[in-house]
Amino acid sequence: MKEGTIPLREERKVCYLARDAFFTCCDKNNIDNPMKEVEMAQKKCGAERAKFERDCVGSWVRYL
Repeated sequence: MKEGTIPLREERKVCYLARDAFFTCCDKNNIDNPMKEVEMAQKKCGAERAKFERDCVGSWVRYL
């Protein structure tokens, strides 16, 4: 999603699905704070995080 633009409803839906998949993975792997447990989050949920970062506006990702 392009930074500086307002996401459309369908783009938000895609983002929310990616976000939910990332946090579900974190929950499943007992990662309480992916910002503090960066190495573990990357190891266990790297693919989900990459999709979350790709599908969401950067400003939304920065504030997990």
